[in-house]
Amino acid sequence: GVSWLLPRADIQVNSTSAGLSSRVYAEFFDSQQASNSVFRADILIPWDKTGTQVTASVDNFNIHHFAEKLAEHNLLASQNIVMSAKIDAVLDSDFIPMLGRITLVSPQGAIRHPDLSEQDIPYRDFSLEASYNAGTGKFEISAAKITLKDVPVEATSILDVGSDKISGPLRVSIAEMDEALIESLWPAALKGDNAEEWIVRKMTAGTLRDVYAD
Repeated sequence: GVSWLLPRADIQVNSTSAGLSSRVYAEFFDSQQASNSVFRADILIPWDKTGTQVTASVDNFNIHHFAEKLAEHNLLASQNIVMSAKIDAVLDSDFIPMLGRITLVSPQGAIRHPDLSEQDIPYRDFSLEASYNAGTGKFEISAAKITLKDVPVEATSILDVGSDKISGPLRVSIAEMDEALIESLWPAALKGDNAEEWIVRKMTAGTLRDVYAD
């Protein structure tokens, strides 16, 4: 089973003219951080159970918590990522999301993946804004930004959400970067690839602008 150590958990439920109103506050103990992660939520369930409104946020959340509870995602345990998030959603009568908006922020941290690099990849200034509409079946990443080893990277996407898969184009762009930084970002999985000689070894003295990949 799944369990969490909660130093504090408060739940307040009120009956109002609009529906059943709930307020949740919880803290997650984290021995690796100076302060606990904090979860807050306001939920309004109308008496006719249509259009349940949810506003939730989590501050200072270390994603290794997921690795502790989800064995199939044990790669998360090696990440140094502390994130804050805000979610606004409208749920149908079965409490399935009809509309949603999410914002993620992480000031700094490090990503670890053997296919990307043998060492941790430091990052800073990560942010993401995305929305979901069940009526259109679209999940849109309107703005995603991160700085990897002093290289600002941006991404956008509009994904089709189906019953068994999520698919769609992803555009990643770099407004400007020194060619000398390419080597530090070259994926470990492509080490020794034929393209490495030209892209990494011979492109070292210039500046790349308006680079993108779909």
